Amino acid sequence: MKIKRRTAAVILLALYFFITFLSVSFIMTEAHHDCTGENCPICREIHIVQAALNNFSIVCGLTAETVTFFGFGAVIRLLLFGNNYTGKNPVQLKVKLSE
Repeated sequence: MKIKRRTAAVILLALYFFITFLSVSFIMTEAHHDCTGENCPICREIHIVQAALNNFSIVCGLTAETVTFFGFGAVIRLLLFGNNYTGKNPVQLKVKLSE
Protein backbone atom coordinates (compact mmCIF):
# COMPACT_ATOMS: atom_id res chain seq x y z
CA MET A 1 0.00 0.00 0.00
CA LYS A 2 2.83 2.37 0.88
CA ILE A 3 4.60 1.59 -2.39
CA LYS A 4 1.42 2.31 -4.38
CA ARG A 5 1.03 5.71 -2.69
CA ARG A 6 4.65 6.57 -3.27
CA THR A 7 4.41 5.50 -6.92
CA ALA A 8 1.25 7.57 -7.40
CA ALA A 9 2.91 10.58 -5.78
CA VAL A 10 5.97 10.26 -8.02
CA ILE A 11 3.79 9.93 -11.13
CA LEU A 12 1.73 13.00 -10.18
CA LEU A 13 4.87 15.00 -9.45
CA ALA A 14 6.42 13.98 -12.78
CA LEU A 15 3.18 14.88 -14.57
CA TYR A 16 3.10 18.27 -12.86
CA PHE A 17 6.71 19.02 -13.86
CA PHE A 18 6.08 17.77 -17.42
CA ILE A 19 3.01 19.99 -17.86
CA THR A 20 4.80 22.99 -16.34
CA PHE A 21 7.86 22.46 -18.53
CA LEU A 22 5.79 22.16 -21.70
CA SER A 23 3.70 25.20 -20.82
CA VAL A 24 6.70 27.40 -20.12
CA SER A 25 8.53 26.18 -23.22
CA PHE A 26 5.44 26.96 -25.35
CA ILE A 27 5.27 30.48 -23.94
CA MET A 28 9.00 31.01 -24.53
CA THR A 29 8.84 29.64 -28.06
CA GLU A 30 5.80 31.62 -29.16
CA ALA A 31 6.48 34.87 -27.27
CA HIS A 32 7.78 36.69 -30.37
CA HIS A 33 5.42 35.27 -32.99
CA ASP A 34 3.93 37.21 -35.88
CA CYS A 35 0.69 38.36 -34.26
CA THR A 36 -2.28 38.59 -36.62
CA GLY A 37 -4.16 41.08 -34.50
CA GLU A 38 -7.10 40.98 -32.15
CA ASN A 39 -8.18 37.36 -32.76
CA CYS A 40 -4.72 35.81 -32.82
CA PRO A 41 -4.97 32.08 -32.00
CA ILE A 42 -1.41 31.92 -30.65
CA CYS A 43 -2.03 34.82 -28.26
CA ARG A 44 -5.21 33.09 -27.12
CA GLU A 45 -3.29 29.87 -26.44
CA ILE A 46 -0.60 31.78 -24.54
CA HIS A 47 -3.30 33.30 -22.30
CA ILE A 48 -4.83 29.85 -21.72
CA VAL A 49 -1.44 28.40 -20.77
CA GLN A 50 -0.75 31.32 -18.42
CA ALA A 51 -4.13 30.78 -16.75
CA ALA A 52 -3.39 27.06 -16.35
CA LEU A 53 -0.02 27.82 -14.74
CA ASN A 54 -1.71 30.31 -12.43
CA ASN A 55 -4.30 27.70 -11.43
CA PHE A 56 -1.57 25.12 -10.78
CA SER A 57 0.23 27.56 -8.50
CA ILE A 58 -2.98 28.33 -6.58
CA VAL A 59 -3.71 24.62 -6.06
CA CYS A 60 -0.15 23.96 -4.87
CA GLY A 61 -0.36 26.91 -2.49
CA LEU A 62 -3.66 25.73 -1.03
CA THR A 63 -2.31 22.22 -0.62
CA ALA A 64 0.75 23.53 1.20
CA GLU A 65 -1.43 25.67 3.47
CA THR A 66 -3.66 22.70 4.31
CA VAL A 67 -0.72 20.45 5.11
CA THR A 68 0.81 23.19 7.27
CA PHE A 69 -2.47 23.75 9.12
CA PHE A 70 -2.98 20.08 9.95
CA GLY A 71 0.70 19.62 10.78
CA PHE A 72 0.52 22.56 13.16
CA GLY A 73 -2.55 21.00 14.80
CA ALA A 74 -0.69 17.74 15.28
CA VAL A 75 2.26 19.52 16.90
CA ILE A 76 -0.06 21.41 19.28
CA ARG A 77 -1.82 18.15 20.20
CA LEU A 78 1.54 16.54 20.97
CA LEU A 79 2.65 19.51 23.04
CA LEU A 80 -0.59 19.58 25.06
CA PHE A 81 -1.20 15.86 25.53
CA GLY A 82 2.16 14.28 24.86
CA ASN A 83 1.92 10.56 24.11
CA ASN A 84 -1.13 10.18 26.38
CA TYR A 85 -3.60 11.30 23.72
CA THR A 86 -5.79 8.33 22.79
CA GLY A 87 -8.21 10.11 20.50
CA LYS A 88 -11.15 8.14 21.89
CA ASN A 89 -14.43 9.52 23.11
CA PRO A 90 -16.26 8.50 26.32
CA VAL A 91 -18.41 5.97 24.46
CA GLN A 92 -15.36 4.16 23.11
CA LEU A 93 -13.79 4.22 26.58
CA LYS A 94 -17.11 2.88 28.01
CA VAL A 95 -17.38 5.62 30.62
CA LYS A 96 -20.76 5.89 32.34
CA LEU A 97 -21.57 9.59 32.60
CA SER A 98 -24.76 9.34 34.64
CA GLU A 99 -25.37 7.47 37.89
